[in-house]
Amino acid sequence: MAVIAVGNEAVSWRLGVANNQLIAVGFLLSIMNLCLASVTSTFCLLIEARFGDSILQNYDGILRNKPLAPKLGLRWRLVLTFFLVVPIAASVAYKTFKGGQSAKRVNSDEYVSIPTHYGMVAAPGLMEPGQRPTGLPQFFNATQPFRASSSPANGSEPRLPSFPKPYGYNILLLDGNSTAVLDTLQPDFITSVQDVLAVGESWVVNAPVTGTVATLNTSKASDPSDFDSDFHSACNDSQGNVRWIHGVMNLWDHKVTSSLWLFDEARDRSNQSMQYVALVDRYKQNISCPGLASHVQLYNIYRQQCQGTWSITRAGMELTNGSCDGAPLPGDQQRMIVENTLHLVDLYIPALIDFLGAFGPFGPRNQSEWRGPYTATSVAAMLWSRLVALSTFVNSDVSPLITAGGYNASSVAYEGWRTSDGTFLTYEDVRLFYPVSPSDQTIFYVRPTLLKSPLLYFILSVQPLMILAILGFTLTMHSVPLDKGFGLVSILSGLNRDTLDFLSGASLSGELTDRVKLIIVPKDNGQTGKLVFQVVPEDQGSNRKGRLCRDVLYY
Repeated sequence: MAVIAVGNEAVSWRLGVANNQLIAVGFLLSIMNLCLASVTSTFCLLIEARFGDSILQNYDGILRNKPLAPKLGLRWRLVLTFFLVVPIAASVAYKTFKGGQSAKRVNSDEYVSIPTHYGMVAAPGLMEPGQRPTGLPQFFNATQPFRASSSPANGSEPRLPSFPKPYGYNILLLDGNSTAVLDTLQPDFITSVQDVLAVGESWVVNAPVTGTVATLNTSKASDPSDFDSDFHSACNDSQGNVRWIHGVMNLWDHKVTSSLWLFDEARDRSNQSMQYVALVDRYKQNISCPGLASHVQLYNIYRQQCQGTWSITRAGMELTNGSCDGAPLPGDQQRMIVENTLHLVDLYIPALIDFLGAFGPFGPRNQSEWRGPYTATSVAAMLWSRLVALSTFVNSDVSPLITAGGYNASSVAYEGWRTSDGTFLTYEDVRLFYPVSPSDQTIFYVRPTLLKSPLLYFILSVQPLMILAILGFTLTMHSVPLDKGFGLVSILSGLNRDTLDFLSGASLSGELTDRVKLIIVPKDNGQTGKLVFQVVPEDQGSNRKGRLCRDVLYY
């Protein structure tokens, strides 16, 4: 039963509340201890009578289960010590197997009343309805775990991880040039789950969600002439708009050494699906569009079907696994990116300077292989955080984001997207905020339990196996003239009075000067019989005077 309490997933999960599993296993071990103690004394007495020297002090030490009994043989001291240590060791050892987990698949509505909706939402506590946020807090909050994990340690660059690699609560590094920022559960649902969880417990949620993906456009390498032509056209169309050119302050030597250039598709500022990023030498003050082309990288941004696995604990939520193997979403579900004026250049240049500055021409990480992952992550997180900020601000009964028509500051009203017949698209239509059916997602309620280890199973099985072995050996010694009731009363009832002189001087202390033998002699008349006990010096007499006979009633 103790093995079941640990190894069976359903049982261990139910016992995983507080210390219930430890209590249950401890109780079962106590029962094992009692059962083992009830059979070991008879077994040891039979061994002494059948194979030993039948020393009275050995019988006395076994009956009292006292390894330190006077005149007790060394072998019996070791055996009795072993039988005392095994239960104690088992009761201590099983408690060291912490760190295990037991999980049960659950439906969220069994524990929280809020449905499981996913979407472009901020982490709990980062945004309140009615605010007019920029998205910068969401940007830094989402990217900080990635930045902390990939920063140099003791001056050496960390190696790139195996892909895909999750960071924080929704950053998924797909490869060296692509990053996805996954949609997450709504904050109210997360806080409701955290209220349910006890210390050490967690929910593991796996669901199909949408990711905002930024990936490096490879046309610069595959078709440089077409890339340069497209870039020159976009760059020339942006001339005169100085807002997208900013200097990078080098924090290491306090000199302005490089510039970060960022601009979206200048010919259509509502289309955010193409973002040009360049880090160049700051001293080239009048760099031209042709000169900038060799430094610039183009990133494509789109919404794509992904899969995410999160762990929700009382401390927060973490993305533990993910993939984006699905196809990009269809037209209407890309409109938040391709038909949305987000003013990214105005808002995000300082954040990108802070995020990418170390990878500039004179930055300490300008040769790092992390430049690609950092740039892709910054672009994806920039789009995602800005969309999150705007979608949280608006009322949920209309489409939420700024379109090409812009934002009317006087009326605090947003123009939403419409279908061809003029119907407003809903949050779900544009895949901004959407439900996931229970059949498409899995939620496991995880509780801390004892580690499911073969060694733990062995520890819990030792005493039952010993009991079975002892009972088996005991049955093979059924003819030994000794029974489980053997003790002081049985010895006195059959003791030969003529041999009592060998016990003189021990009436109070219970200790004899010399070791003596207890000879057990069965006597019968064919139908009934009795046992006669004789006490003789250790070096006299044989301890094996016969065996019990079948069909004879001994008394």
